[in-house]
Amino acid sequence: MGLDIYHAIPSIQTNETLEFFTLDEFAANPDFLKPYNHLLVEIDDFDFEVLIFPDQRTKDLVMQRTPGYTEKPVLVGKYENIAGPLLEIASRHGLQHKEPMVLKSIDNLLSQEIGREVYYHTAWYDTGAKKIKGLYWAEKGYQRKGMSPAFYQNFENCKLYFDKAAVIKASTYLQTRDATQMETLRAEFKTNFIDNFVEGESIFFASW
Repeated sequence: MGLDIYHAIPSIQTNETLEFFTLDEFAANPDFLKPYNHLLVEIDDFDFEVLIFPDQRTKDLVMQRTPGYTEKPVLVGKYENIAGPLLEIASRHGLQHKEPMVLKSIDNLLSQEIGREVYYHTAWYDTGAKKIKGLYWAEKGYQRKGMSPAFYQNFENCKLYFDKAAVIKASTYLQTRDATQMETLRAEFKTNFIDNFVEGESIFFASW
């Protein structure tokens, strides 16, 4: 089981903000969207995506951080050298006559952690799906794992939380195997999720 915890804020679309929320995710708090109507955009709801990592190390780093990627087809190699294998994957899914939209994704947190740019490409295929309205988001805080089992019982997978009280509650479930790291974990969570949380702008959620 993987756990990723995010502090997100609404954003325009950039090369670094490829993730978005759909409108139905705000069903419990539609008023949150009112100040951000100008940021709502129509997004092509692509059904098929191939991940292209430049090397095995990058693949391992990103896949570990993003458990949902394990369900997607993956290629390893420079984008300019994988045309053949990419076409083979497309052909197996009846998409050999479709031109993919290729985007470069940069993982800023991983880049900071290891001291070099961590990037990969995604090849998106238009399968004729409809356009949907969405709100792109930028990352303001991130934590990988570090929660007790009770966290999974008291918070919902991928549910959006908009109040600071929920974030403070989440901090009570912080847990680490190494007791000497607990103070650091608490301090980092406070900095990345509590101190900079602005109600009406910030969104807290976790995925596993």
